[in-house]
Amino acid sequence: MQYSKAWTWQMGVIFLSMYLCLSYGQSEAQRLVVVLGQDWQSSNAQLYCLEQTQVGWNVVDQWDVKIGRNGLGWSQSPGTLGYHCPWPNSFPLDGPIKQEGDGKSPAGILFIRRQCYGYQEKAPDDFQWPYTHLTSDWIGVDDPQSLFYNRLLDQRTISQQDWQSYEVLRRKDHVYRWFLMIEHNTNPVIPGAGSCIFIHIWRNPFTATAGCTAMPEARLLQLIQWLQPESQLWLIQLPQEVYAESCADWHLPELK
Repeated sequence: MQYSKAWTWQMGVIFLSMYLCLSYGQSEAQRLVVVLGQDWQSSNAQLYCLEQTQVGWNVVDQWDVKIGRNGLGWSQSPGTLGYHCPWPNSFPLDGPIKQEGDGKSPAGILFIRRQCYGYQEKAPDDFQWPYTHLTSDWIGVDDPQSLFYNRLLDQRTISQQDWQSYEVLRRKDHVYRWFLMIEHNTNPVIPGAGSCIFIHIWRNPFTATAGCTAMPEARLLQLIQWLQPESQLWLIQLPQEVYAESCADWHLPELK
């Protein structure tokens, strides 16, 4: 198969980002979130909660989730926050690339920001993470030309507002009542590579997202509680077939 120069460059960015995350110390991750789409195009996926034991990784729970309406696309800038990535990459040079507005969820080895956002003024008492109360002034900037692209911010704090488009985070529905941010395209930020990717509450079991990963509210709160003790919040999000080709090399279980 022949690859264009643009394709080769894009995949080089992906693999360089994943290679760099191997250059830091040993991972202490004990819990891992895996989301597997049925294929590259499907919006149906399964989420798995894995815990590491002395004999390897075990599945402790799993449930249905919805992902992007157009499936998955490789993240050009998977944010690892400088942590060592414990799963060496052996991905094939195949699959679409995640872009702004394409309706795809990011694929790859990603990091979940250790912070919760929500509508309530205060987080539940048993939340251990930093919590941001979303007022009507909170937005997510999705304008690739903006200096604040892919930033969540209180627009009252920005004097020079250069964006032409944004997403209101205090919505009129329940979808963002609670959410976590996936560190896709956050370090570095590549204009046009996708923005504002969350783990949030789904509208219903039948409606796909614009690129986020969504689930019932009770499951989202369960996930947050389960992850509370973990300092390194890893997310592996891939099509089922790609994960199946790599899981043995990563010493991770086969997942159906």
